Amino acid sequence: MIPTRKAENYRPRIEKFGSRKGRFKMGTRSQNEDVVRLLWTGGWDSTFRMLDLILIKQKPVQPYYLIDAQRRSFGTEILAMNTIKRRLDNKHPDLSHRLRPTVFRDVHDIPPNHEIHESYQRICAQNHIGIQYEWGARFAQTEGLSKLELSLIGAGHMFQFFGPYLHRQDVEDDVVCEIDRKHHDTDIYRVFKDYRFPLIYMTKQEMHTKAKQHGFEEFMLLTCFCHTPRSDGRPCGVCIPCGIAIECGLGWRLPRTSRVRFHLKRLYRRGRGVLEKHPRAFPVAQGLAQKLKRTKKRQIPLP
Repeated sequence: MIPTRKAENYRPRIEKFGSRKGRFKMGTRSQNEDVVRLLWTGGWDSTFRMLDLILIKQKPVQPYYLIDAQRRSFGTEILAMNTIKRRLDNKHPDLSHRLRPTVFRDVHDIPPNHEIHESYQRICAQNHIGIQYEWGARFAQTEGLSKLELSLIGAGHMFQFFGPYLHRQDVEDDVVCEIDRKHHDTDIYRVFKDYRFPLIYMTKQEMHTKAKQHGFEEFMLLTCFCHTPRSDGRPCGVCIPCGIAIECGLGWRLPRTSRVRFHLKRLYRRGRGVLEKHPRAFPVAQGLAQKLKRTKKRQIPLP
């Protein structure tokens, strides 16, 4: 069964679940300025950033993972990160030491921050953004992490949302973006000021091309992305990350049935206005849409 909400209930299992070198841990701060602090989920974007730093830029990485045990993809993400770590140990034993032990923190254990929370609420009143950004902002504030990397790409709606607030800068052989300090009196700044956005000007296709050029495509194929995987572990095809993967040219990572579900969902949304004018047809289409959206929760036991 997927663990309960509190981190202390599954702390021993997560610690055991790491690689043979004990690469997973429950911890807090990492103050070494040379280490890149990265929110890592085992997904395509954050895994690319991690491998790019370790294998190409040859920099040490301190990964962080915020635990939301109620999220259906929780177990899948833990499995993906564990598999990638083991593969890194096997393929690059001389470089794997650059990947520091993952720091886990249960989202329910992050202390509240009223300023961040109220700013987040005001932002959502105009443009909905995921609660994970508020969790990360509170976590960074608590741990004193002023340069916590968030692997967002420019193709998403988030870039359109806070793109005008970004300040681009070149750091050695890297390009990163932060929220410009001149917006210090805005809600955007209060929520996102401790984040850095190293991939905001990259696409998933560009990441795939670079991974193939530098020989770590096999690692990228171990990543996960679906928020609501089906009972057999396959991507659902109807969640937001599945849609982003298809629209960004990575539809080949989804099985045909999941791609069909995606296109049926999109067809329903586009034709909903017309269907609502036909009382007999609309309930049938609505029922089909709900059936496509419904996925059985996958139970992934941790060792």
